[in-house]
Amino acid sequence: MTRENLHTVTARARRVPAWIVVGLCAVSSLAYGAKGPAASSAQGLPTVIEGSGDSDVVGDLVSWQNTLIEAQQPTDFQYFQRGTTDGRAQLLQGLTQFAISGVPYSAAELAARPADSSAILEVPIAVSSLTIVATTPDGVGWNTEAIKPGCDPNDPDIADPEACYERGVFTNPIRLPAESLGALGIGLSPSFEVNRKALWESDAVASALGTKALAIQSRSKRHTFVNRSEGSAANRYLMIYAKVLAPEAWELRKKENPEYAWEPIGEQMSPRTVSRYGSDTQMGIIAISNVDAATNQTPDTWSGNMGAVPTNQVSRLQRDYPLAGLREVQVQNHLGEYVSATTAAVAASLAGGTDPLTAATTDVPGGYPFVWITHMYVLAGSLAPAQANAMAATVRYIVTDGQVDIESNGGVRLPTSLRDEALAAADAIVIENCLAAGYEVTTSGPAASETNTPQVQTLTSLKHCTEIVAPVATTTTSTIGSLTTTTLAPNTTAAYTPPRYPSYVPPAFTPVDPPSIGDGAGLIDDGATTSVDTATTVLLASSPPDGLANPGAGAGGVRPQGQPLSNLPLTLPADGRNGFKKLGTLLMGATLFLVVRRVLAGRRFQSSAAQ
Repeated sequence: MTRENLHTVTARARRVPAWIVVGLCAVSSLAYGAKGPAASSAQGLPTVIEGSGDSDVVGDLVSWQNTLIEAQQPTDFQYFQRGTTDGRAQLLQGLTQFAISGVPYSAAELAARPADSSAILEVPIAVSSLTIVATTPDGVGWNTEAIKPGCDPNDPDIADPEACYERGVFTNPIRLPAESLGALGIGLSPSFEVNRKALWESDAVASALGTKALAIQSRSKRHTFVNRSEGSAANRYLMIYAKVLAPEAWELRKKENPEYAWEPIGEQMSPRTVSRYGSDTQMGIIAISNVDAATNQTPDTWSGNMGAVPTNQVSRLQRDYPLAGLREVQVQNHLGEYVSATTAAVAASLAGGTDPLTAATTDVPGGYPFVWITHMYVLAGSLAPAQANAMAATVRYIVTDGQVDIESNGGVRLPTSLRDEALAAADAIVIENCLAAGYEVTTSGPAASETNTPQVQTLTSLKHCTEIVAPVATTTTSTIGSLTTTTLAPNTTAAYTPPRYPSYVPPAFTPVDPPSIGDGAGLIDDGATTSVDTATTVLLASSPPDGLANPGAGAGGVRPQGQPLSNLPLTLPADGRNGFKKLGTLLMGATLFLVVRRVLAGRRFQSSAAQ
C-alpha cells in the first residue's frame, strides 16, 4: 500500500461517526455474551460447616480449605481456634457443627449432659505432636568460651588477655533432661528450694549438652518457657510429661504453688506460669529473641524464650522469624533416650500405641514422647443433609489425600487402622444425620461433595444423604375385546423414618475469659465422680488412658486467618460471557448518548443556518 493510499484509508476512517463505532462494539459484545461460552453451572453454592478447637491442625488448615472449596459441591470449611475445652463445649451447646481436639471428652463432661442427648461421633483425623523450640541467646549465641589451663586473663603480666580464651560454636544438639524440661514447662522457679533444675549451668543440663563452656552457662541463666493461656492439648500433655518423667520438679511445683489444683490434670496451667492466649500469639512471643516474655525486659539471668509448639508449625515459625534463630530441643522419652520430633521418632511412638504420650509413659525404643491422635467430634442428629454430606466429604479428604499436607509440614500419616476407622465414621456421620423428611441414605462412589483428589476418587461404597425423587406416574393400557382400560399408577415415596434422638435445645454459652495472674476462677477441675454410665452419650473410639481424664475448663479463641471463606467471592473464574454482556450494555448506552447528541447538534445547526 502506497503512502497516498494509506492516507486515503485513514482519512475515510476518520470520517466514520463515533456513534457507529461504539454501536458496532456494543452489538458485538452483546452477541458474544449471548452466544459465547456459557458460564459453568457445575459448581453449586458452598455448604458451610463451622467448627472450633485447638491449633493442632492449623498448619494444614489452609490447604484443606482450598481443596474442599474446589469440589463440584464446595464445602466452606470454617475453623476457629478456641482451645480444646471451649471447642468441645461449643459443640455440645450447638454453637458449631464440629470440634477438633487432641483431648477427648472427660467422664465429667459426658455425665453432665442431659439423659436424652444424642451420640457424639468421634473421628480420628491426624497424628499430632509437640516440638520444643528455643531462641538463640541474644548477643552470645550458642557459642562456647573456655579459659585455657594455666592462663589467667586477669593476670597483669599477660600481654594479651584474649589469648587465654578458647572460643567456638556449639554445634551439638540442644538437649534438656526430663527433670529440667518438666521444671521449665510447668514454671518451677530454679530458686525454689535451690533446685536449679531449669538452669543451663546445672550439672544435669551440662551433662546432657556435653559441655560446661557455653557462654550462657553462667550467672544462673535460663530460658523463659511460654505456655498457652486457654485450655489446650499442649498444656495438658506438658503437665502429664512432668508428672511422669520429672516427678521431683512436679512435686516441687505443687509445693511452690499450692493454691492451684494441679491434680487431676486438666488442660490449663496455673495462672502463675508465663502464658499467652492463642497459639499464634504464643508462638510470636516465643520468637522474640531480645526481650524476656516474663518481664518484658532483659534481666541478666535471662537467656532467651522457649515453648512447645505444634510440629507442623515449626518450619513456618523458623521462616517467619529468621532473626530468632529458633532451635529444636531434643527431649527424653521413658527410656531416657534423647529424641527430636522426626518422622521416624513419631512413627516409632505410634508403633508402640496410639494412646497419648505412649513413649513418655512406656518404653518405646526411639519413640518421641509428645505424640497423640487428634479427633474431630460431631453430634448425631445435628446436621442438615447437605452439611452431613459436606462433613463426611471433609473427613474422607482429610484422612486420605489431606495427609499429604501433614507430611509436607513434617508430620506423619494416620496409621491405616485409624484411617479405616475414620472412613467408617464418615459413613456414620451421614447415617446419623440423614433424618430430614424427603431424604434417604444411599450408597455410591464419590458424589459431588467429594473432592476431586486421587485417593478420594478411588473410594467406593460411600454413604450419602440423598433427596428422594418420587417416581413418575405411569399409565397402563389394556384392551379386552372392544373395551380399553387405562390405569394410572400413583406416585410413591420411600417411608420416612423420624429422628431417633429427641430434640435438645442447648443452654446459653458463656465463653471463659483468659485467666489473669492470681485469678484461678474457672481453672480448677472439680474432679466430678459422676459415672459416665449415667449418660446415654456414645463414643465411637476408645476412652483416654486411666488417670488422663477430667480436663479443666478453657477460654475463648480467635480464627487464625482473616476473612472467613463465606465472605470471599466463591464463583468460578469468569468465562467471558457475563463480562461481555455488561460491556455491551454499557456501550449501547454510550451509543444512544452519541446519537442523541448528534441529533441535537444537527438541529442547532439548522436553526442557526435559518437565522
